[in-house]
Amino acid sequence: MTRLSLILFLLVSILGINAHAGSSSHWILEDQIEVSRAIPLKRSGNLFFIESIVNNQNGNFILDTGAEGLVVNQTYFRDYKIDRTSEVGTINSESDFVKYIKVDGLVLGDIQFKGRTADVVDLSQIENNRGFKVFGLIGLSFFRDYIVEVDMKSSALILHDRDYIIEEEAYIDVPTKSYNGVPSISLSVNGEKLRFILDTGAEMNVIHNALDPKVYDGMEIMRTTELFGADGRKTQVLVAKLKSIVVDEHELTDALTLVLNMQSTRSVVNADIAGTLGFPFFSEGRVLFDIRKKRLRMYGPESRDE
Repeated sequence: MTRLSLILFLLVSILGINAHAGSSSHWILEDQIEVSRAIPLKRSGNLFFIESIVNNQNGNFILDTGAEGLVVNQTYFRDYKIDRTSEVGTINSESDFVKYIKVDGLVLGDIQFKGRTADVVDLSQIENNRGFKVFGLIGLSFFRDYIVEVDMKSSALILHDRDYIIEEEAYIDVPTKSYNGVPSISLSVNGEKLRFILDTGAEMNVIHNALDPKVYDGMEIMRTTELFGADGRKTQVLVAKLKSIVVDEHELTDALTLVLNMQSTRSVVNADIAGTLGFPFFSEGRVLFDIRKKRLRMYGPESRDE
């Protein structure tokens, strides 16, 4: 399995929700978006879902910037014609084949997206652990033609035109680097420069357990918990609070962080990823991803332009 989201996704249980996307009479095509368009998000715990319709069926896609574009659950897309297959390497150096399909007429909120390529993945383990029907995952690169705003406090995903400008000063403004469509940023923990993935599908932050010992100075151990992996196996991990996480001079405090072995993630992306910023980071404010310019900006939740 090469999906970063499936390596890191199963953090805590979630509750089921019913999805009812807008009626077809109110749909617009994505090329009809003018300036900005909001897609409502539904929250369950610290996870966010997008109501959707595919082939006249209502369902939910998890907003997961740790996923590589569009990933669909083979349980609900098994009858689609396979567009192509690709041989990929797995984290244990073996070969595997990924299936790709074309998904036409995917409706998110009231916006219809046509002709999108999707990876077909077995997500049954996620469903079995949570008792929740999941159509798939939607990553940041699915919206690569837009500036993407994630506003968790308002439960909204907002797509802006590429020329969109906010007339206010961001209190975080940093470059991003993408690994297979998954964004990452540089930050510091206890003064040590590290690179973290940005993952809206993570309900807590995550940090690798084999970094320089200085990183863990002052770390407060809160408890242990069991993490369910994509293969169904359980691993006991630490839940802690790091002393200091600083992004562009903005300090993140009191965020719960899972301390676990991230070697599988590091192998998949072939990079020294040190951790993941999840819900605690995104809840700090409005996060804008300018995919074309490779930048992330964060603005205060109270100062949205009207």
